[in-house]
Amino acid sequence: MNMPQFNQPYPLNAQERTYIGYRLISPSDMAKLYKINVNNNEFEVALTKESKIRYIQTYSQDFVTDEGVKVGMTLEDVQNKVNLDVLTLPGWAFVIRFQSGWCAAFIVGDSMTEHFPDKKAEVKFLFKWK
Repeated sequence: MNMPQFNQPYPLNAQERTYIGYRLISPSDMAKLYKINVNNNEFEVALTKESKIRYIQTYSQDFVTDEGVKVGMTLEDVQNKVNLDVLTLPGWAFVIRFQSGWCAAFIVGDSMTEHFPDKKAEVKFLFKWK
């Protein structure tokens, strides 16, 4: 398995998972997250009761989506690669969803969505959810 995938069991080629606590994985969903390492990329995953992956996120600047987007890129650079709208998930993040299923998250201010991100705002993390 190259990458953690939805509805697949916890990755067998990942290091032992480390519990990191409950976190918001959307504006209205909190889940228990585990840190795993796959192919030298660190991911945080939420699992179903059957230990299948239901949410994946990464802060790793080494991971690159199929669209060529990675953590640390500016909004301007992302929009030059993909001509997609920025969605607002109030109180959680500004998000661009890619065809690959990955999303780029931009955080602005203490409320996380204080105002629309400017073109120099950076991707804080990448995530996939159902």
